[in-house]
Parts: sequence; structure tokens; C-alpha cells
Amino acid sequence: MKKRIAVAIVSTLLVILSLYAVNAVILGQQKTKQLEISRTLLHYSEDLSQNVALGLKSITTQGCDKTSLDSYRQIKLNNLYFGDIGFIEKGKIICTAFWGKLATPVPLPAELHKTPRGFLLAQFSRKDFFTGNAAIYNNIIIFTSRYAYDKFTPVTASYSLSATTKDFGRIFFSAAPDLRARSWLHSTLFTLTITQCSAVWDLCVIVKHHDAGLASLPPFIFTFLAIILYFIWVAITLFVFRIHEDRFSLERTLIKAVITNTFSVNYQPIIRIRDQKSWAWKFCRDGAIKNTETSRRSCLSH
Repeated sequence: MKKRIAVAIVSTLLVILSLYAVNAVILGQQKTKQLEISRTLLHYSEDLSQNVALGLKSITTQGCDKTSLDSYRQIKLNNLYFGDIGFIEKGKIICTAFWGKLATPVPLPAELHKTPRGFLLAQFSRKDFFTGNAAIYNNIIIFTSRYAYDKFTPVTASYSLSATTKDFGRIFFSAAPDLRARSWLHSTLFTLTITQCSAVWDLCVIVKHHDAGLASLPPFIFTFLAIILYFIWVAITLFVFRIHEDRFSLERTLIKAVITNTFSVNYQPIIRIRDQKSWAWKFCRDGAIKNTETSRRSCLSH
């Protein structure tokens, strides 16, 4: 009984370790693809940041006159990354390429993030005006197109993607699948996260695979794998236990003694007193020990 319990415990532990190793192998293979996605997202975000920065610095006209608005509109048409371009005065947006001159100027958000290169980042959440991110430089504001990251939408079926500032305080882009519908084995053990940051811009990208490793396998394949591993380890454990038992068995000890020529037998008969008297009398009667005086006395005493 104890042996069965020991085999079950050892086999279960070995199965868990084996599944952990298989999970690590699968994660290693998936990490290669995830790194490729992460690099692509980072390069794309760097290009977007560079285009916005160059656009802000290239605008020389400032104001809301017809010439300035026409210039804003032309720059917007030439760049798909730009959702809109506007002019700021006294902390308020007074006109944009899309809206023209605003009847009611729109104030900037209270929280602005300043980058090491001198740009200000703002995040809007006004459905009646604009929802998304914008960059500010020298009283010019460029709103990033809400469709700028649409090319990554197919990837978000399996991955969570996000682009943020290096302090993770400002999110430029974020998309994630419905984890409740996808993940059947949800755990941090099966979540693979890769974070890469730009060496030029105040920018980092995060790519998460929530159902990586063993969680990416269908449930029946995972169950089948666990059962196969369990039977394999039970067989191996029983074999090891059998070898261990044979090593200390009597047969093994005798064989080893014969091989090493250390075999000896010590025999000590156990005779009851009455049996000893009968044996001694018979021994004397047959004359086997009559040639010694001690033997005669011994025989006479019986």
C-alpha cells in the first residue's frame, strides 16, 4: 500500500514537472513570433511619432485665417496619420482644419505629458469634438488619427497590444481580445509579456499573449498529454523502485558474495537437553569417542 502511494505521489510530481517543461518549450517557440509582432509595433509607432514631430515642426503658419486653415488642411490630406490639425491660443483650441474656426474654443486637458524632446502630449475624450491622442508644439496641435493602428486589429485576436510613454502614464494605443471567451486555463504562468522601448522617442510597446504555452492547446489535447505522461512516469517509477528493491534483496546479496568470494556459512545447531542426552548416549554406544578419558566419563555420566 505504501509503495502504491509513493509511486502515485512521485509520478504526479514528475508529470507536473514535465508539463512545466513542455510549457516552457511552447513559450519559447511562441516568443519568437511575439518578438516579431513587438518589433513591428514599435517600428510603426516610431514612424508615427516621427511623422507627427516633423509635421509639427514643419508648420510655419500660425493662426486661424484662411491661409493658415488651408495650410493645415493640405498637410492633413498629405498624411494619413493625422486626424486633424489645430491652433492653440491662451490654452484653448480656437480652430482646426476639420472644424474651421470654433464658435466655442475647446480648452486643453488638465493633464499634459511633456516629452524629453519638448513636445506636449494630450488625451481627449470629448465625443462632440475629438477622442484620442494629440501632440502639441509651438501652439500647433496635431490629433492622431483614430484609424492609425487599424492594421494591427487582426493581431489582437490572440494578443493584447499597447503603446505608451516610457513611464506608462500615457496610452497611445491599446487593444485586447475578450479573455473570458478565449482563455480556458487563465494564469500568469501561461501569460507571455514582452515590453520594448524606443531609443529615440518617449515610447514603449507592450505585447501580451494571455493564453500562451499549454493554454494555447485545446483542452482534450492537454488532457491526453497529461494522461500519457502520467502512465509513462508510473512505469518508470515502478521500474526504478523494482531496481532499488532488487539491489538490497537476499538473492542479490548472495550473488554479490559469491562473485566477490566473501561467501561464508555459520551453523549453530539448537538442541534441546533431552535430545542432547539421547544423542550423546547413542554416540557413546557406537564407540565413536571411546578413545579418550573425557569421553568415557561423559558416557558414564549419561
